[in-house]
Amino acid sequence: MQRQHKQVRLLMALVYMAFAFAYRIMMIPPGVNDSHLPDLTGDLMMNYDIVSEIIGAKSILDGSFSMYVGRYSRDIIPNGVVLPYPPLTAYLQTPIVYVGTRLGLDPFGMTMFMICGLPYIVLGALCALQAGYVLRKCLGVSDEMTITATVFLILFSSLMFWVVTYAARFEYVAALFLLLAMSALGSNRYGLAGICLGLSLMTKQLALPAVMAFVIVALFGALRKEIELRKAFLLLVTIPIPFVMLVPFYIASPEGVREGMLKTPSLFPIMHVSFVNLCAQVGKLVFEERAVGEFLKLHSNSIILLLCVGYILAVVKSKRLRMDSSRFCALAGLASFLLVILTKYTYIDKYSVPASVFVILWGASRKPGFPYDALWFVVLQSFILDHVPVIWKQYVGLIFYSMVFAYVHYMAFTGSDNKLTIADSREPPPEVVGP
Repeated sequence: MQRQHKQVRLLMALVYMAFAFAYRIMMIPPGVNDSHLPDLTGDLMMNYDIVSEIIGAKSILDGSFSMYVGRYSRDIIPNGVVLPYPPLTAYLQTPIVYVGTRLGLDPFGMTMFMICGLPYIVLGALCALQAGYVLRKCLGVSDEMTITATVFLILFSSLMFWVVTYAARFEYVAALFLLLAMSALGSNRYGLAGICLGLSLMTKQLALPAVMAFVIVALFGALRKEIELRKAFLLLVTIPIPFVMLVPFYIASPEGVREGMLKTPSLFPIMHVSFVNLCAQVGKLVFEERAVGEFLKLHSNSIILLLCVGYILAVVKSKRLRMDSSRFCALAGLASFLLVILTKYTYIDKYSVPASVFVILWGASRKPGFPYDALWFVVLQSFILDHVPVIWKQYVGLIFYSMVFAYVHYMAFTGSDNKLTIADSREPPPEVVGP
């Protein structure tokens, strides 16, 4: 039975990839040397990030490593574009841009845009399959139907379609590395887990809340002698290893890297419909509007990160969590949802990908049987993505994710999940004697 379900899950992944590949290839215009640059402000399928990734790949190929300066972009888009993310996606696109250019494709034409989305389709499918692996090996779910249903919900959700198939976004790559870190911890490979966490950060900064959940739970586990101190230390010291891919870009332009990755609005841009923005609107009634804007520009990143860390600390201090448990999935998901609620609007919900994956895993592992909690979350999220008018989607999305946050927190940490769940019901690890 287990082998049959594995084959079904693999078949589902192949079906998804075939559909997604066909969808993007059919969008390639006729002719090879297509020089048409789509309207990036009006077409979600052609977003600035794809342009930025191609710019980054070209800067790697010519050895200038200048993607944070926007050297190539001024000829393509008048205002210029830089990549406001870590460079892993640029490295990923480098062989595609190289081969495409050698074949005569316009680096900034629609054909290249369509092709650059293909790696994310494969990695998105791998993320869904890895979620099934985490359920079985880390979260203690033995029901094959539950695992298969969860993989199906991730693969064929509207979130996967809009983020990966349609928009060629890379947020599922960050989620994949987070799940790989969880799998590595389940195999007692803390060094590998740290490297995977570092790779998730080198994909996009929105992985920060989930990475902080891993780090804080590991530190509390070491303090409580639930895991060995050296293992927690190994996890911490290996996280920065992937940061080495930033070195050539930093040498080329130190200020460009700092501006592109660490400063507002690149790190956590505050969108018009978000909790922080709503507070800012109220603040304008008391304080000068320019003063509010300057305060947010200088301190919003720190405030948002402190709120995420504070929430994680509050939960971990009151609950004993293991990184291979259902409630840890809830913690990582909720910490990631805080980022969405505090700073982001919801349009294609790309910012909610890591949070959504962890909430689905929590819903599938919190109790035996069919993953109804994961099902209702995916169904409601898909309804909002597909059927709510755009003018209302931002507000409805903010309300929806706030309600998801409240529900999951209650069920995982104050409600029925205070009783042991599937993954939490296993015997706790023996105390470690000594450092």
